[in-house]
Amino acid sequence: MPMVRCTMRLVMTMCLGGATATACATFRSSNTGELRERLMSSSDRHGAARRSDVVTATELGSVPAASTIESLRRLRPEFFRPVQSALDPRGAGAINPAVYVDEVYNGGLESLETVPKRAVLEVRFLRPMQAVERWGPSCPCVAGVIQVVTRKER
Repeated sequence: MPMVRCTMRLVMTMCLGGATATACATFRSSNTGELRERLMSSSDRHGAARRSDVVTATELGSVPAASTIESLRRLRPEFFRPVQSALDPRGAGAINPAVYVDEVYNGGLESLETVPKRAVLEVRFLRPMQAVERWGPSCPCVAGVIQVVTRKER
């Protein structure tokens, strides 16, 4: 069996959240001997699958939980992580993501209790910069936004 050679070099890619380390792997194909390159994120290099920022109705329905918020907490606990406010130097002011339902600000996390699970088509987590681009600088999205798209039967 031919030996596959692989070299790695670190590449910094810029994204909305800042710089992300990405490796460019160069390897020789064992079939053709041809050199190939592939960009890999740090999670790829460690074999961990990246979680999606989107939850579909099918995925939400697969969780045996009564409410939308309970199902989301089980599927994507990272959606609910508070961030520390830069305005509070003592770090006591944790801020939770805002909730938008059908493009309209709906309040804080507790407002997810009012969204029936059967009405949800998709739930998407938007990082703060993505939310500001979408709803403007007045968006209460310091900790990001949980965006819910419904079937409009609420």
